[in-house]
Amino acid sequence: MGSSDRVDGFTAPYNFSVVESGVYRCSFPDSSNFSFIQTLNLRSILCLCPDPYPEESLRFLQSKNIKLFQFGFQGTKEPSAVSKDMITEALEVLLDVRNHPILIHCKHGKHRTGCVVGCYRKVKNWCFPCVLQEYQHFAGAKARPTDIKFIENYDASSLRQSGNDLECNYVVQGRKRGSKVATHHLEGLNWEILVVDEPIANAFCIPGGKIVVFTGLLNVFRTDAEIATVLAHEV
Repeated sequence: MGSSDRVDGFTAPYNFSVVESGVYRCSFPDSSNFSFIQTLNLRSILCLCPDPYPEESLRFLQSKNIKLFQFGFQGTKEPSAVSKDMITEALEVLLDVRNHPILIHCKHGKHRTGCVVGCYRKVKNWCFPCVLQEYQHFAGAKARPTDIKFIENYDASSLRQSGNDLECNYVVQGRKRGSKVATHHLEGLNWEILVVDEPIANAFCIPGGKIVVFTGLLNVFRTDAEIATVLAHEV
């Protein structure tokens, strides 16, 4: 979503999108977005702005038992302003599934959020052209060469291994407890697939049974089975 849109009567924040299942991104949400945020059933919010979090927003998070992680990025206009250590700390929060569902945001959901999501994609083994395409989709005409260079040079190898180890540990623990896949939350939904004519290779599912597919995905996956696998993952 490139602007503040209404979904099932709720107002989503500007630049809201689904990164992957349980991970969302947007601009700084305000009180007009609280009803929509509530539908995401968040455990955490990852804020990339340095200013103190608004009191009204803090009260909302506390009332919904949503944990706030805040990293004070000053901005990304200058190369020195992008902190590798701070990006890595933010990614460690993002990779820990105990914090999911999680919402990432900065002021406009473009540059700081774009850097974190771009590096997260590298941890997840995305090819750089796809990472770059996604960054440019959200940054638009305000894409910054400093952001792109930082994402390209970011070494995700150590986080990639730690993320895999963490996920494997949860799988082992779940099997020991005899965990079963829960699907009751998918019942009774009025499913709707929306196709967006944008070159980005992505798809996502939002609360209420709405599946959004970007046409760029059709250039990457050619068969019905491949596309069905992507949609099933998003659900």
